[in-house]
Parts: sequence; C-alpha cells; structure tokens
Amino acid sequence: NLDTFGTSTYRGAKYFVSVNNTTTNEVQNSELIVVHNGSATFNTEYAIIKTNDSLATFDSDISSNNVRLLVTPASTSSTTFKVIRTSINT
Repeated sequence: NLDTFGTSTYRGAKYFVSVNNTTTNEVQNSELIVVHNGSATFNTEYAIIKTNDSLATFDSDISSNNVRLLVTPASTSSTTFKVIRTSINT
C-alpha cells in the first residue's frame, strides 16, 4: 500500500501522486480522492497526466481500522512514487 490512515482519525483524503519509471523516464501524475464510511472506501482518480502508458493503477480498502491507498505498478522493478496527502478530520 502507498499510504494508510486511521478510520477514526480521518474521514477522507485527497492525494497528489507522481509516478516515475526510472528506466524509461516516463511520468504519470494523478490526483485521487478517498472517503470512507467506517466499513468501506470510495475513491476516484482524476487529473491524470502521463507521458506514455499508465504506470500504475490505484484502489483503496479498509484493513484493521485503517484506510489504505493501494497501488499496482505496471513495472515492479523500476517505479518510484512521491505522494502528497491532504486529510479531512473525522
């Protein structure tokens, strides 16, 4: 997972994620919003800008009372991530 926050601490978060393939020097930047109701998460990805193919896909879930931002990179050996999170208190 790319990030985690407690369900009792925050109701939701907005993310700016920059993905870089260090081999090809391709870049993907995305914004995501994640909210939860205590038992399920809901997320959307938007403002997607990429220099070529998608470098990663994103999802979210709740595990052990924590919301997790999940990522599946297109390449597991040469992908780096930088993340900025803005959180909304419960």
